[in-house]
Amino acid sequence: IHGYTNRGHELVLYRFKDGRQNRQSVLKTIGSYGSLAMGCTPTGRAMAAILQMLDLAEEERRLMLVITDGMADNMTLC
Repeated sequence: IHGYTNRGHELVLYRFKDGRQNRQSVLKTIGSYGSLAMGCTPTGRAMAAILQMLDLAEEERRLMLVITDGMADNMTLC
């Protein structure tokens, strides 16, 4: 589970869960999400970054589910 935002022109990814942490650890990490600075919605760049990570994953099956609170800043890239 990853979150993302934009800091200037820099994409910032936040890793909340990578499949190995216990439930309590994940809930604590996700609970801090409300304090993150929000701005534009760099969905396309975030998807590209996560796809690179998924390509390196050892698991045979992979899934990307995108949930956003706004319109992407670059719909062509999405």
